[in-house]
Amino acid sequence: MKKTIISTAAAAIAATALTSSAAPVGYDNAGGYWLFGTLNLSPFAEISYNHDDNPHGARDYAIQAAKEDPEQKNKIEESDSVDYKIGLNLLLPGNHWKLTGRAYYLGEEFTSDSIDDRHDWSEQATLSGSTDGGSTWALSELVQKVQYDDKFEITQQDRLQVALGAKGEAVLTEKSSLLLGAFYTDNDYDDEQCYDYSSFGGNLGFAHQLTDKTDWTLGAIYTVYDKDEYDSDAYGINGQIGLRSRATEKLTFDVSIGAEYFKDFEYKVFDADGNLVDKGEAEDEVGFTYRLAANWKITDRLSLVLSGYSDYEPAEDVNDNSLYANAVSATLTYQPGDNWRFRAGAAYRREDYNRDIVEQMDPRGNPYSSVENGDNRTDDEISTFAEASYAFTRYCSIFVDWRYTDVSSSISGYDYDRQRYGAGIALKY
Repeated sequence: MKKTIISTAAAAIAATALTSSAAPVGYDNAGGYWLFGTLNLSPFAEISYNHDDNPHGARDYAIQAAKEDPEQKNKIEESDSVDYKIGLNLLLPGNHWKLTGRAYYLGEEFTSDSIDDRHDWSEQATLSGSTDGGSTWALSELVQKVQYDDKFEITQQDRLQVALGAKGEAVLTEKSSLLLGAFYTDNDYDDEQCYDYSSFGGNLGFAHQLTDKTDWTLGAIYTVYDKDEYDSDAYGINGQIGLRSRATEKLTFDVSIGAEYFKDFEYKVFDADGNLVDKGEAEDEVGFTYRLAANWKITDRLSLVLSGYSDYEPAEDVNDNSLYANAVSATLTYQPGDNWRFRAGAAYRREDYNRDIVEQMDPRGNPYSSVENGDNRTDDEISTFAEASYAFTRYCSIFVDWRYTDVSSSISGYDYDRQRYGAGIALKY
């Protein structure tokens, strides 16, 4: 029996040696392990120790409700946690196409017994390619699950998100091309205080070369939003014109501006007992919209990434409402040497709700519902982060990080702040 086991092990080692090979041309600096000469697998792992002063991300009204509930009051305390992430990156290059993917499992074990531990998983993949004529295409998918061990009834954390996308650019002439795209997303919340919705749509556009490195673009996006409990869907039509850089050494960007027409849901108004008391007509909204994506290599060691957008979308924590979101973010990366890396960034998001709301319990326990004559709601969110890492080798590094989020709302009870910081070790092959 020992001889059989030893022979089997030796055969496995020999098979691995025969199937592994050097990286394909153009991927000499890629990490990971190459199998069969084409497939690259790169495992990674992280473990960190963190302190969180609002582990469930509860807003002020949820914190107050938890203080008054004997079964929930201990779950709003700050706590330390041990986090670990184990995952795998995938790369499969081909002739005029490439498949990339990433999957991981995330665990968050809190040192306080009263705080619900968290266990997430996520996987995503993108298949992209091009033709000899210069046309490009890409297909993408994402599935992510966020799950706490127990149900903290007054937050909105547990969810499953699915996203599918397709886009392409077909060359029409030497200087012009056709832009096409389609997308689908589904947000399924386990918690009763959030509201599931899905969206799908497509975009059609045109690009024309202005200079060797710059195009102007013209496009339209059509999006449909669906909620199970509504009798009708909402939809938006977005038209934009913009500029994009196709290839520069220091700066790439894609920026566009336009306007969106949004037709809201036909909504329902309930009393505190969950009885239907009114039904509102679908309302029309028109607003300014934009898209921004830019990468600037300021020096060889310093770079800046900018992004931003504005859109109409359904509200997640008030059942019978929608909002206009406006968001911008910036991330600065500095690498003073081969081992050190510093990153810092900030983001701002403003949410303007389409319909007025009143302090009146809705059927699922949220303290606000939409009405025709109430208070206007706006939320302003500011997020900042900073992190530093030192790489001992290409396989091992240590890091420290800090993150802070603050939300200021025009209605009482919806303010929110959260601070988290920690340190850990990252391993990758």
